[in-house]
Amino acid sequence: MALIDDILPSLNILIQGLAKHFGNTSEFVVHDFKDGRQFDHTIASIINGHVTGRTIGDSILQVEMNPLSEAKISSKAQDGVFNYFTRTQDGRTLKSSMIYLRDQDNIIVGAICINSDVTQLQQAKNYIDHYVGIPSVALPENSPASCIDEFLVTLIYESIDAVGVPITSMSREQKMTGIKFLKDRGAFKITKASEIIAKFYDISKYTVYNYLNESCESQSMQQE
Repeated sequence: MALIDDILPSLNILIQGLAKHFGNTSEFVVHDFKDGRQFDHTIASIINGHVTGRTIGDSILQVEMNPLSEAKISSKAQDGVFNYFTRTQDGRTLKSSMIYLRDQDNIIVGAICINSDVTQLQQAKNYIDHYVGIPSVALPENSPASCIDEFLVTLIYESIDAVGVPITSMSREQKMTGIKFLKDRGAFKITKASEIIAKFYDISKYTVYNYLNESCESQSMQQE
């Protein structure tokens, strides 16, 4: 059943209208899963593809695929997955939602996905939080390892937002600022934090420690 092909003209009108309302920082995608069996080259229509760098004929994102896989194995009929967050490879924050399109047998044959770039909004929030003195959330003692890992990743994302530049565009000095942000919030008290931070910042663990030493030396000189 070519459900998506049948209704694509109407879906095009819908996503074009949504794009006019929300502007060019939100991407609207129509995926065609070919009766729920095909997940390569799924994009049948897309508006503002610059948000994720995709075009017609490209594939569904992994972050979009994860909730879809959960829906396929779930016994509950779901309308979709809404308001989840992810990151682009260059460090931008996306707020996303996926609305399932089902056939008469309740099989997911397609989806409408919305990916909004909220990087600047997040940076503005961080500035406001800092200005009014809202403290960072502390990690509770005796937290399980999974929570600690998630907390560290959250701190890393906060450090990127605090710098205000995607990692791929950061200068050496800006990366040092991000590393200092993490140090000041106690990120390096977490086991193997330097390895995870190095991976996110696309530098070596040795460089992470160099940045830490340089920031400490700079702080000592300022205090003298």
